[in-house]
Amino acid sequence: MAKKAIHAALNDLSKRELEAFCSFLIDRKEEPRIRRNAIEDKSIIQITDKIFSAFTENRAIDVVVDILKEIDCNEVAKELEESWAKQSKGTTAPIPPGAPAPHVEVRVEPKGAAASVPGIAFVKQHRTKLIDRVTAISSILDMLLENGAIKHEAYSMVRIKPTNPEKMRELYVYLQNDKAKQMFYEALEEHEEFLLEELHVK
Repeated sequence: MAKKAIHAALNDLSKRELEAFCSFLIDRKEEPRIRRNAIEDKSIIQITDKIFSAFTENRAIDVVVDILKEIDCNEVAKELEESWAKQSKGTTAPIPPGAPAPHVEVRVEPKGAAASVPGIAFVKQHRTKLIDRVTAISSILDMLLENGAIKHEAYSMVRIKPTNPEKMRELYVYLQNDKAKQMFYEALEEHEEFLLEELHVK
């Protein structure tokens, strides 16, 4: 059950980590959004209930995992993903002996779609290192804005941060969909070539 898995994950966080999680949850730019007074000073059970009521079951898991990674609780995020994958797999009804196999629709991905996945995965996997080490932020922001990956408001909010790591941390807040993450990766390819090569080797 997704609610149980989310509750267990939040219960693994320290008080400080839980506060950071709630702060990131409140600051999400995508709808539906959760208001501060809905989770502030609430118990883990109440926070879990609010998350679950705001999102669909699968979406709730995705949102929680993304935020856990944002606050560098990667082990907890990994455990939640694995726990939910096992639970989801276990809910699949077995096919009776002799019964025909169900029809499986084979989807043909558009050209270039498969190639985008490694870039998106890279941006998620190396979040902490990219936040610490990317320096060509102005050029990357210009490219993201020009290609519609971020809006002017996000552009301005990132630029006003005083240090590069703070700029990068803020930028990650606005990389809310795969298109934006892939465009960010392409901007890194163009403006942080040597850093990408080093991280790919690792």
